[in-house]
Amino acid sequence: ARLTGGRGIGICMALPGPFGVEPMSFVGPTTMAGWQDVPLRERLTAATGLPAFFENDMAAAAMGERLYGLGTKHSEYYYLYFGVGLGGAMLHDGAVLRGAWGNAG
Repeated sequence: ARLTGGRGIGICMALPGPFGVEPMSFVGPTTMAGWQDVPLRERLTAATGLPAFFENDMAAAAMGERLYGLGTKHSEYYYLYFGVGLGGAMLHDGAVLRGAWGNAG
């Protein structure tokens, strides 16, 4: 995206998971072969000087719906996501429920 007169404050990427909790890296089976155990957050921060954040693709899609779609009228819903795979995200009080390891949608 292009910024006019602004300054970036961080980088956020939506990626298919699952993610490891610390450091943020792919663990287990993933559709992004070759990226398992790669410290993406650290590399992006080192390359840009900006904090880096990651979100799983289904939670990012659900939050996009919350901010800009039909979800603007609801604070509780389940978002079914068909993307690289099939997943979903539960929103409660307008926020994605994360689960014990942060990979729940």
